Order: sequence, then C-alpha cells, then structure tokens
Amino acid sequence: MANKSKLPLALGIAALLLVIGVGVLVLSTGGKDEDKKVAQPTPSATGPVRDAGFEFTADKVECGVEKVGADALTKTPQGQFCLVTLGVKNTAAGGQLFTDSLQRAFTDAGAEVRSDPVAGVYANGANQALVKEIPAGTTATGIVVFDIPKGAKLTRLELHGGVTGSGTVLPVS
Repeated sequence: MANKSKLPLALGIAALLLVIGVGVLVLSTGGKDEDKKVAQPTPSATGPVRDAGFEFTADKVECGVEKVGADALTKTPQGQFCLVTLGVKNTAAGGQLFTDSLQRAFTDAGAEVRSDPVAGVYANGANQALVKEIPAGTTATGIVVFDIPKGAKLTRLELHGGVTGSGTVLPVS
C-alpha cells in the first residue's frame, strides 16, 4: 500500500520539474522583442568587454575556414566558418559556466549569426576549455565558431555571460 500512495507524489514532483524546466527554457530563449535588452557598442575596439560576471577578449578572428575537425570527424560550413579565439575570464565570486550557444556575430550586411556549438567542439579538439565551469578569477581560452555567408565579413560580436546578461558588443576589424 505504501508504494501506491507514493506514486501520485512522484508524478506530481515530476510534473512540477517539467513545468519549471519549460519555464526556464522559455525565459532564456523567448519573450517579446520589446522585453529584450539591446546590446550597446563599447567604446573600445580592442576589449576587454564585460557581461554577467565574465570579461571577454577576442584574441584572434580567422574567417574563410572550409572545415573544422580532424581526419574523419570534420564539419563543413554552409558558407564559411569564422573562428574566434575568445578569452573568457570569470570575474564573479564563484565558478560559472560559459555557454558558446549564446554568442552572436554580425556581418557587414547586417546579418545576425548565432554560434555553431557543434563546430566549436570540432574546432577545439582536445581543448574544450569553454564547455566547462570556469573557476572564479581564472581565464579560459577557446574557439567560438560562426558559419557566415561566403564573401561576408564579421563586423562585431555580441557576447553574453549568461541568459540573464544584456550582452556586450566587441567590434571586429
């Protein structure tokens, strides 16, 4: 009898966790356009720039890359890959997780391009420094990958420290 009385409680807890998970997903990816904060350009083109407990520097930007990965494990772009070697310093009091899927780039035609996390895994190989928790006060360096149209150029990056951060802009030359 005791097991039958626990079943409704377990189902209720599972349903509550599902509702919370969906709510977090909606809050982190959706919302009305007027509710979203627009990132403002920073006065410096060289960085560092900050958002939500992280400090960012773009150490290298390489576009025109035709594939990432090694041997049989490669990925090719629809247009061209731009590899951004990003330094990410945790300026918060505790460890934080950096998420490359929140990062955006803009082209000279004004197109917004989200990062390609799968290509990022291939590009980083054994150095998966940006997919782990970054301890307080330390810097992790890794590659964030954007798939932009052939012939396009990156003009700026919109970098986000987390889903609650408003983002910060780092111009790319």
